[in-house]
Amino acid sequence: MKMNKVREQISQVFLESLKENELPWQKGWMTERPYNTVSNTEYRGVNSFWLSCTAEQKGYSDPRWCTFKQAKDKGWKVKKGEHGTQVEFWSMYDTETKKKLTVRESNVLKKELGEDFYERVKPISSVYTVFNAEQVEGIPKREKTQEPIQSDGLLHNRDTLIKNMGFTFHEGGSRAFYRPGDDSVTFPQMEQFRSIYDYMSVFLHESGHATGHESRLNRDLSGGFGSHKYAREELRAEIASAFTSQELGLGEMAADHMDNHKAYIQSWIEVLEKEPQELFAAIRDAEKISDYLIEKGEFFPEKQQRAELDMQKQQYVTEHQRNLDHVPVERIPVVINAFGGPGSGKSTACMDICQQLKKLGYNAEYVQEYAKELVYDKNWELLDGSEAHQFEILKEQVHRMDRLYGQADFIITDSPILLNSIYNQELTAAYSGMVQELHGQYHNFSFFVERDRESFQQEGRIHNLEESIVKDKEIQTLLKNNNIYYGTYTHETIGKVVQNAITTYRWLNQETEKKQSESERSIPVEKDQEGMAGKTLISVSESLAGRLWDEECSLYTREGNNSHMINSRSQLYEAGKEKTLYVQEEEFSRCMKKKFFPTVTCEWSEHDCFDDGKTYLVSEFSDKMANADQEWCKNNRGGEENAMGYAKVKFQVNLSAEGDKIVERQDIGDGDGSMIEFLRETDGIQYQRAVELLEEACTLEKDFLNYQKKLNGIFEQKEGHLPHPEHEMGDCQDEILNTIQKQLNRERSRQGATKPVNRQLERLK
Repeated sequence: MKMNKVREQISQVFLESLKENELPWQKGWMTERPYNTVSNTEYRGVNSFWLSCTAEQKGYSDPRWCTFKQAKDKGWKVKKGEHGTQVEFWSMYDTETKKKLTVRESNVLKKELGEDFYERVKPISSVYTVFNAEQVEGIPKREKTQEPIQSDGLLHNRDTLIKNMGFTFHEGGSRAFYRPGDDSVTFPQMEQFRSIYDYMSVFLHESGHATGHESRLNRDLSGGFGSHKYAREELRAEIASAFTSQELGLGEMAADHMDNHKAYIQSWIEVLEKEPQELFAAIRDAEKISDYLIEKGEFFPEKQQRAELDMQKQQYVTEHQRNLDHVPVERIPVVINAFGGPGSGKSTACMDICQQLKKLGYNAEYVQEYAKELVYDKNWELLDGSEAHQFEILKEQVHRMDRLYGQADFIITDSPILLNSIYNQELTAAYSGMVQELHGQYHNFSFFVERDRESFQQEGRIHNLEESIVKDKEIQTLLKNNNIYYGTYTHETIGKVVQNAITTYRWLNQETEKKQSESERSIPVEKDQEGMAGKTLISVSESLAGRLWDEECSLYTREGNNSHMINSRSQLYEAGKEKTLYVQEEEFSRCMKKKFFPTVTCEWSEHDCFDDGKTYLVSEFSDKMANADQEWCKNNRGGEENAMGYAKVKFQVNLSAEGDKIVERQDIGDGDGSMIEFLRETDGIQYQRAVELLEEACTLEKDFLNYQKKLNGIFEQKEGHLPHPEHEMGDCQDEILNTIQKQLNRERSRQGATKPVNRQLERLK
């Protein structure tokens, strides 16, 4: 396996050090593991080893590191001329979809594929550059440093380690060694060591060998002195001792301890020159050894508690997903997440949205913020921001949502799961990942509430206005970093959330809603004044309705189960401004067969400029798509590539009277522009031919739309919307007069020959 750049460099530096008869940790690593100062996460394995070596070589005493971007985001600045240190990051790569997987995506796929997962998904490494805190200007001064464990404490931990591991311990003699045969460690008296710290360093080395026993970590300990197997085991124990000594703050190792191990250096050189990857296998095993020793020695009870908490969190996430999978749901519920800092008005917005959805016939429920109740209860202990307490708050908030899962169409909350990490003052990457994974187990619709600073209320909150505004920015950064698409709304525009959330709900449930969607597109008319029982209507745009009117199709509006025929062009104009227009399905089909012109039907859309199920003229739909795309990019994406998500639209282009069609999905917000531009860039000869047909249709429609605009302008002139004979009709005069003639004929036909007709129309004739 080919090594990445970081490993090649580490291997080279380590070999050079060995050839100089030295070890990277010989002078003593800093007495604290390196960690990322932004995520507060300790580096482990190869990265911990390499950053410790680099810090020792360059004389850094600060264990904090960060990337250039992290420093910039925090307002810090990497000093001019400084060079960073490269570290590696491993992720899972899906060879089928050709993309990296998140932890959640990886876990879901592993569940789906079983044993085939490892055939399809492979680990890959990426290389990042980090800078030590001493290379960064503006970084806050480090407030606390880790104190080494005192002598009495170390001896107590030594005895605890011996007891918990269960090996036999002998004191006496001048040599320290582990004997696998009887699982025993023999050790000189403490007086023979320079200090308790030297004593413990050597003790940890020999105890590290003992972890290889079959009852513990079960490594191959069969190599005799001088063999390559023996050298490999010594390398593991030595690095493990260095890791553990660093963790305990034991400092520099004794010179005689180093002299004892120089005997193995030549063997290590021989092994690593033949097998460079052996160093990294040794580091990996050494990390496991060190973790085992620290756990069994109970050196850091709080870390052990954290490890147990981490295990509980992972078990909780796994169990939660399993529980959701077993909830019987007819329709997938949408969780509407209101984001914003304290006092931004999330609760008011959520209750308003809930009320509107209920009025529209949806089962919507509001889930209140648990933390706010704790404030009113004055439960400051649970609100202290510790990880353990934040986890308890998180579980209660999730419970409140889960009890509605499968029973509500919409679950609306002013305390989204992701916000839990914002208020965790001990936030680690592991905790943040857990929260992200939980969030991803729901189907979410997220929005951000723009704050009205004048209406801030302090009651029920532990943050003041200034602190709350800071939280606003932190939350927006959180959403961006997690690639969460969200819209920003004021309290005046919050009603738009309802329609957009409904679109998301319909999109998620498109299979379940298929029959209902078809019913909405083709409405059965049970009874009306026109005798249309049993007929079906399909919705059309105002412009398409005008075109169909000129082809003498009957058009309708609806109220409840009753349809109302439109009797004049002026009525059509009026109805088109505020009502949905319909045409009989059979009559529409006959018109298309008699005089076909392309149309576009929007099957469903996440953007409110389109109506699901409505049929449009080609140029009308294409222009709407272009305008929506431009608006989306401007308002939601801010010009930043991949900053936010897209609104999806599925449409059907009707190409011929014989039923030829194209069904496509387009993303509004990715810069594809109009529908025709989108199809033009789509591969396939059928798309090229379709574009030619659609462009020709747009040219013809341009003249029609111009005529219709002029005609509508006439209806706006006089009260009652009747055309005036002296009105300037321009280059559309013949078409307009023809329309009026048709309207007059219809009036005569409907009223009967003996009834008077509109005299103003008669004069125009």
